[in-house]
Amino acid sequence: MAKKNTWGTKVTTQKGKKITLLNPQEKRQKFFQERLTNTHLTNDMICKTDKAGNCKPLTDTEAAYRSGYERAIKDQNRLYRAKHPKYVSKYPENIKAKN
Repeated sequence: MAKKNTWGTKVTTQKGKKITLLNPQEKRQKFFQERLTNTHLTNDMICKTDKAGNCKPLTDTEAAYRSGYERAIKDQNRLYRAKHPKYVSKYPENIKAKN
């Protein structure tokens, strides 16, 4: 029962709860947006709020985790491209290979 929308994959659990699952690229984009706005976001890209209705800010630890996650993905991409020199991306204008 999964539907692919513009953002994430919408899934209904056995108990009827609807949730959004993100692939690693979407998770990276979500973390980037959270760091940019310094607020928590749901997987549907809606600001998470506290009891008073204000957006929850990121702590320094949470911001560091998101920064480290993004750095790890970039390192994995560089390693893959180094091991597979004939790899051609679907989006060559977005890749800046460092040799």
